[in-house]
Amino acid sequence: MVTRMLSILLIAAGVACQGALPNPEPSAAPAAWMAERDKVTKENTPAGAAKAGVPQPAPAEPQKPAAQPAAQPVTQAPAAGPLVIARVAGEAIDVNELIQLAMHRDSGYLFQMVNRLVANRLVGLESKRLGITPDEAAVETLYKEAVAKMETELQKKKEYAGITLDKFVDSVLGLDPLRYREAMREDARRGWFAERCVRSFVLQSEHANVRVIALRSEDELKQAQADLAGGMAFEEVAKKRSADSVSAKDGGRIPPVIKGDSPMGKLAFSTAIGAIGGPDYQQGAWLLIKVDSRPKPLEGGWKEISAEVEKSVAAEAIDDIEYKQWEATMQKRYQIDLTPILRLSGEPLR
Repeated sequence: MVTRMLSILLIAAGVACQGALPNPEPSAAPAAWMAERDKVTKENTPAGAAKAGVPQPAPAEPQKPAAQPAAQPVTQAPAAGPLVIARVAGEAIDVNELIQLAMHRDSGYLFQMVNRLVANRLVGLESKRLGITPDEAAVETLYKEAVAKMETELQKKKEYAGITLDKFVDSVLGLDPLRYREAMREDARRGWFAERCVRSFVLQSEHANVRVIALRSEDELKQAQADLAGGMAFEEVAKKRSADSVSAKDGGRIPPVIKGDSPMGKLAFSTAIGAIGGPDYQQGAWLLIKVDSRPKPLEGGWKEISAEVEKSVAAEAIDDIEYKQWEATMQKRYQIDLTPILRLSGEPLR
């Protein structure tokens, strides 16, 4: 519970972060998730096609007006209906029915998948904004590691002992192994980009590297303070007494805290480097923190910051809390509209 509390505090710290690269100009377009047929209609006009990046032919030389044929009755193409996913005795089952069923049977999983698609798009947008260029060899390594990990996990299950990944995908999942592998490779590529987007965000933001001791009661707080007053190192007290078992193993070290208006953000930036801050009561626990450093934020695009980012990623893997801080900021930076999924599922808009 305490570990979850620290996660929530740090996520909140990222929402009001400062120091990242300037936000893009707000989009003047309507909802980003425009209905597909509306998008097609707009792109079928010259202005819409040009805006969408569709190459346009060179303007023709002006010609004399030709005789106009007799007016013909205007016939409109039928409106595109919902996507059909199956038919029973010739009767269609459309995608709306699938989404409605999924929404009412397991809305949590459905929104998890939608949020994953949103996150994928955010990674793409940030990668483009930063100008990140991929290391194809590193991506291929990540893909092979993912395949090896999945095959190892399969071997742990008695019913799949001795089965290869391709055979599992073909006979158990009923999918094409080649396409499945390509999806895994694309996941590896997106993961590579995501790591660099998140770490770039952290290093380009005002942030503090801190250690935390989380204590459940005032008695435990007094014991920790007595240890510190007696000369015990902060890292050792964290290992000995912190209720956050994850950070305690690393001497209380937690992911960087982004500067902001949250209690944790304020505490991390009001405590002198090398000093101990707190106690501060947050989310059911007393916190003592030690500020190790407040590095100068990196500046520039990928060419300028890539060396430092790669060095940082190699030294320390991306933490979930870092990702959540990044995600919260990206959700403010870019326009996100989830009303289409509610409409498709028949849910009222809120």
